[in-house]
Amino acid sequence: MTAFATRTEFYAWAAHRLAELDAGLAAMEAELAVSQGPPATASRLAMDTARLWRDRFAACIRLADSGAAFRDAIPGLQESWAQFEIAMENWALAAEQKNVAFDARAKALLGVWHAAAAAYKAQALTAAGGQRTRIEAAIARLERDAAAYSEKFEDLKDAGKLSWVAMGQALKDSRAVFERDSDTALAALADARKH
Repeated sequence: MTAFATRTEFYAWAAHRLAELDAGLAAMEAELAVSQGPPATASRLAMDTARLWRDRFAACIRLADSGAAFRDAIPGLQESWAQFEIAMENWALAAEQKNVAFDARAKALLGVWHAAAAAYKAQALTAAGGQRTRIEAAIARLERDAAAYSEKFEDLKDAGKLSWVAMGQALKDSRAVFERDSDTALAALADARKH
């Protein structure tokens, strides 16, 4: 989990993660709609557990929003995230649908990358020439890394029988790269506002 300098950074991070949790749940619900028999029962239990942890994650965000220090919400967010991951893995094993959940979460994560790049581009238009060049370089890096992870996710999907651990690690790695690239772009934007 990243360190947050401001509430704005915290809420942006939380919104990105919540989008990924929601995408995972949507994939589970869609798959469960066509499942039957004992696997469906185990899948539903895991999905319901995942939903509880997603809701707890959202409650931690609301707690921070209600005036509590956003740093106080971080332990609850970390626990909720970790427990959601466990429930998601349990669902994937029960439903025998590792790729469905992985694909949904990867798409949500890449969507956040592209939305962030577009927002940064819009903000860069108001920057002065030298500052704009620096911002555009940070945005280009964000877009290159998004494309690289898009390819990596496709490769993992094509491999098909990779472990949940490998898929989870790819998502974790991509989140870290996104946060690094986003922080770089935000710093360039902040620097441009000072000048």
